[in-house]
Amino acid sequence: MKFAKGPMGLFVAGLVLGKHGKEIFGGKKAKEVYVKTTVLGLKAKDAVVESKEMLTAGAQDIYAEAVALKEKEENEKKEAESEEVFADCSCKK
Repeated sequence: MKFAKGPMGLFVAGLVLGKHGKEIFGGKKAKEVYVKTTVLGLKAKDAVVESKEMLTAGAQDIYAEAVALKEKEENEKKEAESEEVFADCSCKK
């Protein structure tokens, strides 16, 4: 049997699916497939959310350590500059 191509073939396919689509896509087996597919999708979403949370927590830790190190380096620089100013001071008695 040769199937019609083009607009007429699409029209016939639409008629067939319209008439038998409920039987094909509405059966118990089909519903089980839909449910299992949805469950897999939800599991995948949960895995992505969990990975995102772990990455975010790691990034926050790195950022906090970087900020603390920057502040420490700035404080050390200020202390070194203060010592230089006092060392260069000609007000020694």
